[in-house]
Amino acid sequence: MATLSLCLAEARAILAGLEQTIVELSSGQVRIKGQFPSFRYILFVLFILKTVGMELLSSVNAHRRIAAVRCRLRLACARRFAVFKKRLHAAMTSSFHSAKLSFLRFGFVILPLWVPGLLIAAPKPALPAYVLQDLSALDATYPFHEGYAINEWGDAVGVASGVGLAPHAFLYRRRQLIDLGAKLNSPDSGATSINALGEVVGYFIGNLTLGTTAPTLGFLYAGCRPQTVKVGSIGNDAIAINNLGEIVGIFNDASGHGHGYLRKQDGKIVELTALASLGATDVDPVAINDWGQVAGWYYGPKSGAFLTQPGGAAPKDLGTLGGLYSTAALGVNDLGQVVGYSAVGDNAQHGFLYAGGAMHDLGTLGGPNSWAYGINNWGEIVGWSDPAGGGETRAWVYLRGQMRDLNDLLSPASKAWTVFEGRSINDRGRILANATNDNFTTVHAVILTPECKRER
Repeated sequence: MATLSLCLAEARAILAGLEQTIVELSSGQVRIKGQFPSFRYILFVLFILKTVGMELLSSVNAHRRIAAVRCRLRLACARRFAVFKKRLHAAMTSSFHSAKLSFLRFGFVILPLWVPGLLIAAPKPALPAYVLQDLSALDATYPFHEGYAINEWGDAVGVASGVGLAPHAFLYRRRQLIDLGAKLNSPDSGATSINALGEVVGYFIGNLTLGTTAPTLGFLYAGCRPQTVKVGSIGNDAIAINNLGEIVGIFNDASGHGHGYLRKQDGKIVELTALASLGATDVDPVAINDWGQVAGWYYGPKSGAFLTQPGGAAPKDLGTLGGLYSTAALGVNDLGQVVGYSAVGDNAQHGFLYAGGAMHDLGTLGGPNSWAYGINNWGEIVGWSDPAGGGETRAWVYLRGQMRDLNDLLSPASKAWTVFEGRSINDRGRILANATNDNFTTVHAVILTPECKRER
């Protein structure tokens, strides 16, 4: 109880300071001078508050309730800052001194951004060692498990399969592996995204009771019975969900073209028609952050990776790494930083980080190709790469401005594994990856946890 009281007192103090800053900004008491990325700094403040709150409140094992409170707070802040943003940009005329004092009340100093990452002046600790947790060991039926996404509490989702076995969506939660395919009563399903509230989205094909095999439909699982997410009349997927419950996916038309959609909290479906301004005839949105920015790729007379403004508005082509084709965005964080892959020549692709208005080449582990799948709010990135000299792909994590082979960072007890693909990383640094310990006879979804908590 003492810990809970301390957490609540800390939360009240933080929120009081934030409220005071909001009042000062919105009333025009504080004006900003020069070129100051005000909205990004506010995002950063909210992220710091979120992280501090999570660390304090997780000690009393109140995960689900706190996640719900946090979600409501973010929604309230998002609504307020939508109005404040215009006022902030219009007020860039005088001192930022008093706003800085308000931020200091939270116990930290905001320092300049450095692209391609967000750095805070702090002592550099030793590189983490990761302890591997095998999720597939919890399932004796399916020999193959491919992980897709992990949330801030360490819950994970993906697809379980095997020779002669239909793919089934799975959810890992509280040391249990839940067969969502059975709950969907579908012979073919997959779970592709999970948010901090434990809400899962994915796809399923057909119904065993009805004896149907089509069409493909999206689903939303919120801890009870899965709900169908149906868009259009031909078929659709639900691909990603943010912490506000907004879903993005793709639906097909009669001519076979794919169209992106955004499903808002109230269930309203918004087609991402703004991508037509880039010449898109097919749109595949694959990620959405908590501010409603959508990332993915599009096809048409030209193709490329895109990032929209909140609500799917004003899409922007992110450019390339020099190649003409094969550019796709695969992940986005709450700072609007995007990761994916882009062609660097006729026969090679490299993972990229898009930040500060430019695309940055993340390189490889020595081989010709790499992809970047996920990025957290600290700018840590995961993906896969061809190794030098050929052979099976290797999973990597991008830490402190450098791509590092995750296999070199495994703890001694985990060295029997080969981690070949990093798929998702949360704000605590936990990584959902895919690995093998028997030369790919089986594939396992694994969670890699830093052996000791890292200082930031």
